[in-house]
Amino acid sequence: MKPLLAHLELRGIRFLLIGGRGLEAHGYVRNTRDVDLLVALSDRDGIGQGLSDFGYVRTTETPIFSRWQSTDPGGEDLDLLYVDPGTFAKLETDAVEMDLGGLVVRVPSVAGMIALKLHAMRNNRDRKSKDSSDIQAILLLHPQALDLEELRRLCERYGPPQIYDELKRGLP
Repeated sequence: MKPLLAHLELRGIRFLLIGGRGLEAHGYVRNTRDVDLLVALSDRDGIGQGLSDFGYVRTTETPIFSRWQSTDPGGEDLDLLYVDPGTFAKLETDAVEMDLGGLVVRVPSVAGMIALKLHAMRNNRDRKSKDSSDIQAILLLHPQALDLEELRRLCERYGPPQIYDELKRGLP
């Protein structure tokens, strides 16, 4: 992962590390088989060219998502989530830094990660169990990051119905 992310940074491509790897910046380690990046839609062509130059092949594409596979047997697959530039800028504003052995990457804040997880659940019900567990783990590790009212607002804005009550039940 580190050589790929360094390659993208050298090309000046802005991204945020999200998904299971992004959770590590907040102290939660979850086994994952791929790398997930958040990218502004305006950088879609640039990151696509950067990935192609690094030996990646696009295998799936929708207007807001693409999946890339490494041609290197030891390389990790990559999922890209595209958001409008305003959303990217908002998530980038309070992003935290994560050191990957000398390479510093940016990761959404606790609130940003929770909002992304809630949005993923709302758009894909199959993700609910995994993403709910991730959110509860982050909240337990960072109890001061959000109060219950902030969590409720995020749940109402980005999450599926009744998710706030479900998440709240899992907290002390």
